[in-house]
Amino acid sequence: MLDIQVQSKVIGGVRYDVTPLAAGSALKLAARVARVIAPVIADVSSMAEVKGALGSALSDLLESLDDATVEYLYTTMAPSTIAVTAGARLPLDKCFDEHFRGRVMECLEWLKFALEVNYRPLVERLLSESAPDPAQEAPAK
Repeated sequence: MLDIQVQSKVIGGVRYDVTPLAAGSALKLAARVARVIAPVIADVSSMAEVKGALGSALSDLLESLDDATVEYLYTTMAPSTIAVTAGARLPLDKCFDEHFRGRVMECLEWLKFALEVNYRPLVERLLSESAPDPAQEAPAK
């Protein structure tokens, strides 16, 4: 079995140790996000347009977040996170509401980090594989 890579980040004075999601959970969440993003980037004809399209897709995603989707995001991501504060290791799914009470910005920063831990490698690979090959674009002499 492969070693699971825990990544850590300090947000608002608390260290968050995030373990990537189990494959099934990661695929379900990716599919849900892809359903929102796919229509926006479907018409993209070049890598230069991808960034703008992704920005638009993320904006659409934020506008489409209903209560059920918000709950799905944090209940999916929280069990893979340990909050480390004052020497205590707190499973985030056991204390989520109280932990982030009055700390909405920190909550959003944690959620962004947790998503990055899970999906940054996928996004980077997809973008690199679809990037034009400079050798193929070199002008003929």
